[in-house]
Amino acid sequence: MSAIEQYNKLGQEIGSLELRETQLRNSIRQTVESLWAEQGVDGGGNYENFTSIPKRLTMVLSAKSYVHSLQELQEAAKDLERASREVSRAVKEGGAAYMEAIQAACSCFQAASIHLSKIQPIPIEIQGRHLSKLTSLILDKVNSNRRTLKQISEDYVNGQLQACDWPPALASPSDRPPEKKTGSFWERVREKGNPALMDLGTALVALTKLQQSFEGKIMQGTMLWFCSALAAPLEKKLRMHFASENSSTADISKPEWLFATAKKIIQEHAPGMHYFQGVVPMSGLDGPFDLSVEFIRCMQYCIQGILADHHVVQLESIGTSVLWLKWTEATQMFDREMMDLAGISEDSGEVLRKFRESNCLGAFCRKKEWVASWCASEAEDCIQQMDEIMSAPDAWTPAVEENSPPSQQEIWPSKCAEGVWGVVVTVIQKSKTMPGALGQAWLQQVGRKVFHEFNRRLTAMVKQVETFKQLLEPKSASKICGCICAARYFEHNLNEYDDEASVSDHAPLSVVFSKELGTFTASKRKWSMNLARTAAEQFQSDTASYRKQLEAFGAHAGIEPPAQMDISPSLVGAILRLSDACNMLASLMDAVCFSDIWKAIAMAATRFLFNDIATEAAFSKWGSYQFYYDCYALMDIFRPYTRRPHAHLRELHESCLLLTFPAETAINLQQVLSSPGEKKNLKTHLASVQIGRLTPNQALSILSRRLE
Repeated sequence: MSAIEQYNKLGQEIGSLELRETQLRNSIRQTVESLWAEQGVDGGGNYENFTSIPKRLTMVLSAKSYVHSLQELQEAAKDLERASREVSRAVKEGGAAYMEAIQAACSCFQAASIHLSKIQPIPIEIQGRHLSKLTSLILDKVNSNRRTLKQISEDYVNGQLQACDWPPALASPSDRPPEKKTGSFWERVREKGNPALMDLGTALVALTKLQQSFEGKIMQGTMLWFCSALAAPLEKKLRMHFASENSSTADISKPEWLFATAKKIIQEHAPGMHYFQGVVPMSGLDGPFDLSVEFIRCMQYCIQGILADHHVVQLESIGTSVLWLKWTEATQMFDREMMDLAGISEDSGEVLRKFRESNCLGAFCRKKEWVASWCASEAEDCIQQMDEIMSAPDAWTPAVEENSPPSQQEIWPSKCAEGVWGVVVTVIQKSKTMPGALGQAWLQQVGRKVFHEFNRRLTAMVKQVETFKQLLEPKSASKICGCICAARYFEHNLNEYDDEASVSDHAPLSVVFSKELGTFTASKRKWSMNLARTAAEQFQSDTASYRKQLEAFGAHAGIEPPAQMDISPSLVGAILRLSDACNMLASLMDAVCFSDIWKAIAMAATRFLFNDIATEAAFSKWGSYQFYYDCYALMDIFRPYTRRPHAHLRELHESCLLLTFPAETAINLQQVLSSPGEKKNLKTHLASVQIGRLTPNQALSILSRRLE
């Protein structure tokens, strides 16, 4: 086929495709016009941008569906409004008429809820000012009717409570025994034949049905409205007596007055709530609800509100640590008493967590500035306790019985360290009485100040001793070792502390106080290494003359050394002094801290003798064995602390092996190490003669120091 023929054929194919495109465009236009006609929408006649058509169709359909749902919700809102008016009218009749009106209102709200789920939120593609405004108006109407229904129901309950003479007079906070009464308040009302009690039962049932309708399934931990209704009048009386400026019992210095009265009220009336256990329907509640416990929770929450509205505000204004502590401690004690009254223990899990969400202590955690003031007061008190503990005459004596040497104990705290940790544990336990995240935040703020101040005081003591540069003098060493062991004790406890009664919301202490843990670890390490360096420098000074007498190791050439040799006279004093220092430190420190120190000393002593003698002197056979006995006298210092002291002075140990090998073994090994072709297997050859730390070059250097 020629080029002209190919060109003509290609032109025909293009024309066919263009015709097909026109046909498809017309087909799409007809389809779109048909769809728009069905929806009653003017499409605007623009069909050029076909990619926008599906999006516009989706938008139109979505808008139509949303408006339809909005119309249905508007009708449901009107029904709810009519039902609300009917409930208001039925209040006057009470009884069955009131319950019937409540049930009708619940049905209307449930119908409205179905449409609510369809319009929240408004789809993005149809959001607009007018549509949003219309939606808000209808939602406001639904919520307004909801609030009205709840208010009518609560007012009706309050009316019936008053008719039953609830609330009773407040119990006196005095120590006089209360007047003996038979049965609960509600049982006595029933015995009197008060007809209002039946209407109260109806009112409480209606209020619970309304809550079930509004909130769906009532979960554990949710405040029951009817329990709150019973608690509200009592709260009003408590406020009048203990949170009123004109009341003589509203004394900011007397928290016990409020809590003693509240405790008597709850003790008297909480058990009586079981009267309603068979009156109020529980079918819509998630799990069993103990109405006695629920009443206690409601009362605690009411008291929390009283504290937050009145007393904590006063505390923040007055700003004295003594009052802050007095109120918070009294509140925590009251919360613990309420836990006991409710029969809730520390291992109650989720029940305990829910119960603590409503405890009175939450009043102090409602604002960040309140938490900060409380934490500052608590930390100030802890630091004051710390100073008293640290200044006691026996503060730095061991807190444990000396059944075995300290250097064999994992921890060796002083009474001071143990006492300060006891303060920390108290802080931890207090934090666990608070709701989850608030408790952990409180613990961090107070605990960090305590840890910081304790470490600061330990650091100041160490610096004071270091100023005189007599760290190994017994009194100085005792102080520094006490500080090291205290830091180690806190490091250990932060890593290992495990409280079985802890709340799951609290992270491990090692995570909460990771920075403080690192600080104690660093302090312990720094102070330990300062002691080790001092001992090592003392050994270096004491062995100066010994390390300079290199010619002594080349003496007595050709003479066989005796079977037993004494250590070099110039080394005896250094060995004895280092041994005394290690024994003293071992009597003052736990195993972990002392292990770090003696290993550092051993490493430094190894470096001195290896660098200055093993690699510098020329050794006769006599001198080699003399050095061997000197090194093993050094190793014997550390034998009480390890079964294999040579493993911690390996350079010296291996140097002694090389210097005391039989002549034939030494010559053969030297030849292997010197051979150019054996470089790949040198370490294997050394390992075969128990040389693993020294490099081939170091081993060859020491072998070359042998004179015979």
